[in-house]
Amino acid sequence: MEKKQAILIVDDQIENIELLAAYLYPEDYEIVKAYSGEEAIRTLAQTKIDMILLDVRMSGMDGFAVTAKIRKEESNFHLPIILVTSLKDNKDRIRGIEVGCDGFVTKPVDKMELLARVHSLLKLKAYNDLMGDYRKELELEVGKRNEELRNLAGHLQHVREEERRLVAREIHDELGQVLAALKMDLHWVERNLSQGVTLVTEKIHSIVEIADQTIQMVHRIAAELRPGILDDLGLEAAIEWLGTDFSRKNGIPCTVDFTVPKSIIGTKSSTVLFRIVQEALCNVARHAHASKVSVELWDEDLVLNVRVQDDGIGVTEEQSKSPAAFGLIGVRERVMGMLGEMSITGRPGKGTIFAVRIPFPAEGGWA
Repeated sequence: MEKKQAILIVDDQIENIELLAAYLYPEDYEIVKAYSGEEAIRTLAQTKIDMILLDVRMSGMDGFAVTAKIRKEESNFHLPIILVTSLKDNKDRIRGIEVGCDGFVTKPVDKMELLARVHSLLKLKAYNDLMGDYRKELELEVGKRNEELRNLAGHLQHVREEERRLVAREIHDELGQVLAALKMDLHWVERNLSQGVTLVTEKIHSIVEIADQTIQMVHRIAAELRPGILDDLGLEAAIEWLGTDFSRKNGIPCTVDFTVPKSIIGTKSSTVLFRIVQEALCNVARHAHASKVSVELWDEDLVLNVRVQDDGIGVTEEQSKSPAAFGLIGVRERVMGMLGEMSITGRPGKGTIFAVRIPFPAEGGWA
């Protein structure tokens, strides 16, 4: 059985309430009565109301004041309010519109006019309620899909990191061992050659140098794929290695301040944080023209903070939000996957601050 629509009639004169109620009862509405503005506010807080018929001239809170107070609540934004009044001055009607009423019924009340206004506004409210319910369902569905996409993105990142770790290990262990063995064999050949074979000896020296260069290349590629120090010694050592490597490659001093307890960061989050700092430093190297950089990681008020600051030319807002900035887009996705937030603030000639804030999970510790 469909629930009746409830109409709240508000007037400090009983006879006025009863007259309006008599007009509405045959239409099968549920009639709720209030004898003052204050009582109307209390009733609205306790009872589901679909429409209000509100007298303007009442002692205490008048109809204008009641309407204004009702409209302050977001949940009452689409609640139809009809002001019942004998006032005919346009200024009063304008005031009623300004405080949020949906229409007027003039005293003495004409029954047909009253019913027409009530019917049309209730139909509009039913439509708004339907659209509101649809919007809520849509927002829930979008939220659900976004969460699924974040989870999928996080899973894909984890799978990719695992693949990189395995490839890096294989390159380092298998290819590295083969090259080392080759180098040892070349040294053996060199030692056992007769002293007069100068040309062959020089050629072997050249091959040994190539083998050394190849070994260094293998170590570099393996480190870029997945630095072993992250798995072996943890995030703090890996971030310090990033800073040292950045300084060595770019000739720019980089300080690292890491004060996050090791116990609260797991393997997955260590990888995410490492990649975040790595991308931030790559951006400094490519674009900042900086003379110094600082990297800070700390926890405060159940939030993990990352900040990379340089003294370079300063990134513009357009650059930081460019759709072609794929590295930053990737970082933003990683941060969102941990329910965090990222900001980039640049000042011309004063440098750039790259900051990330990640809330501490409710269950304790980052996985």
